[in-house]
Amino acid sequence: MRYALPTPARKPARDPRLELQHWYLDSLQPKLLRAVDTGVIPTAAADELDRQVVEVLDLHRPDLDPAA
Repeated sequence: MRYALPTPARKPARDPRLELQHWYLDSLQPKLLRAVDTGVIPTAAADELDRQVVEVLDLHRPDLDPAA
């Protein structure tokens, strides 16, 4: 079982959705792109995951908007 390391002074919690948006855009999405580039996962799978995460996290990007 994992336990969180104690922190001397916790910062006030930010908006959880905003934190997840930043995590996805700054951390997970680049890893997905590298995985596609190296052939670890198919492009279609990464595209579908990206579409779902964008929808769940309410990341409205003009390049993904079918109406644009």
